[in-house]
Amino acid sequence: MKPHPQSITVPGQKMEELCIILHVLVAIVLFFFLPVLTSQAIETQSLLQFKSYLKDPSNHLESGKPSQSPCTFSGVICDSSSGEIVEILRANRSLFGEISPSISSLRNLKSLDMGSNMILGTIPSELLTCTNLQLLNLSYNDLTGPLPNLSLLKNLQILDLSSNGFSGKFPEWVGNLSKLVQLGLALNNFDEGEIPPNIGTLKNLTYLFFGKMQFYSRDSTTYF
Repeated sequence: MKPHPQSITVPGQKMEELCIILHVLVAIVLFFFLPVLTSQAIETQSLLQFKSYLKDPSNHLESGKPSQSPCTFSGVICDSSSGEIVEILRANRSLFGEISPSISSLRNLKSLDMGSNMILGTIPSELLTCTNLQLLNLSYNDLTGPLPNLSLLKNLQILDLSSNGFSGKFPEWVGNLSKLVQLGLALNNFDEGEIPPNIGTLKNLTYLFFGKMQFYSRDSTTYF
């Protein structure tokens, strides 16, 4: 009985198998890491544009370069797992300028705190794409004009826009932000009128600041 001939692997076959393995490994690496690198590049560019809209006499925004991760920027906090920006904390930094529409690229932003600066202009409508926002503090700035409808920011828990120059009709849409715990709209220039009844539906609200505004309750002539 003759023995079965053994298969012989030629060098060309080994090289082909090695190339296939390498291609698979590269595909795996790209699948897992390319989205993260691309996201970080987008967020870095967004932050650089955000910075370009602001004058920073004290150089609080000096850190941060195109070649760096956005997580290295001063006042920026990233998610430890995804590496995406979740907080921008730039309160009381003597910043002067406007809020860049590039904020729309930060889809996972949860906190934007720029209170007590000299921010001008209006709140850009692009902020509405940041639907994960839980904290928005733009109090004690120089923002003006009517407030944009922020009711799409359903996850807001803290909204403080006090001490600016907002005008026009009082934003009744705040009554749709059911998760609000703190609400500050005092010291603005809203039209005189009745307190929107739907404010009373905010069951989680523990802090309300409406000081020095010409509002009254339907059941009272008391002004705030």
